[in-house]
Amino acid sequence: MTTTIERWVQDWYGLTLHTDSDDVALHVSTTGMLAAAHAAGFTTALDHTDDILAAQLTGNGRGMIDTPVRLLAAARDLAWHSITAFAADAQKAGLASLPTGAGKVWRPVCVHERDIGPKLYPALAHTKRKGAPPRFTRKTAQRISDDLARQSGQRISLTFTGAELTVSHGKHTTVRPTQHEPDADGLYALGAGSLQWERAQP
Repeated sequence: MTTTIERWVQDWYGLTLHTDSDDVALHVSTTGMLAAAHAAGFTTALDHTDDILAAQLTGNGRGMIDTPVRLLAAARDLAWHSITAFAADAQKAGLASLPTGAGKVWRPVCVHERDIGPKLYPALAHTKRKGAPPRFTRKTAQRISDDLARQSGQRISLTFTGAELTVSHGKHTTVRPTQHEPDADGLYALGAGSLQWERAQP
């Protein structure tokens, strides 16, 4: 369980979880960690679903969505909120950090973007500078790219060339592509001039 949630927090938030600290039991409950690990398992199972269901889950809220799919998408979002709450608690307690040590000013959150759809994505948001774009791990950015590629009438695309990430807005637009390099923590700040992220509330 510990190994699973450590890897999950690293892959999706870019944070190193210090579960070997003597203070873990004082600040993070075992039940909370177990809940986050189960939530991670649930979302992982959805990642391996068939393409037809994946397309509806990705476009959740757009067009005709079957009721069972809509409810499953809602459950997926709640699972992400569960994982995010655990990561935020650990970060607040000093049990999760970024490679540069700047973890305390960046808080785990869930965000969505209107042009992409209501699906949630894990990110780090600045605790004081509300206008700062959220930061994503490469794995999350790749997930956003894959989800966009599944959508019909795709208006935005994310493409990796090595470590560089390009955000494009389609052929019939005056918005120029933007290039993004990973920062010192290996994260991508996506937002200014390209994507307008909104923080989701559980």
